[in-house]
Amino acid sequence: MFFHSPIEALSLLGLDGSATREDIKSAYHRMAAYYHPDAGMLEEEQATDAFLRVREAYDYLMEAYDQAYAAFLAGQRAPKIIGGDRSQGRQSSRETAIERQRQERRAKKRQEEKIRKQKEELRAAKEEHAYEEAMMRIYALRAAEIVAKMMK
Repeated sequence: MFFHSPIEALSLLGLDGSATREDIKSAYHRMAAYYHPDAGMLEEEQATDAFLRVREAYDYLMEAYDQAYAAFLAGQRAPKIIGGDRSQGRQSSRETAIERQRQERRAKKRQEEKIRKQKEELRAAKEEHAYEEAMMRIYALRAAEIVAKMMK
């Protein structure tokens, strides 16, 4: 696949125009792990095609970034592929969405765990109550036997 602009390659990796070299690498590794044919997420042919597109996008962006950096060192312009500089702590919208999904999954797991523990406690309380009732019946039968013996 031939990319006509860095924007095409960035969008394939789910990045915006202010992506740094580290952002490109992490997006590539994440996407490559997902689409790798051995991962089994897709059929082998689809996975291979997607994996190759991701690899080509990564190669294209790394080359563009290296050229931009070389131009920067030569004093021609700032080292950016497209867009403006970006602060270190800012995440792309895709990364933010992924993190939000992770937080939601964690919250859901915590809620499920809480419900599971409550059900276990309820089950244990029911079992304990049933045990107590059974013991009371046994004691009542023994008491009745003792009273019956005493009456004889």
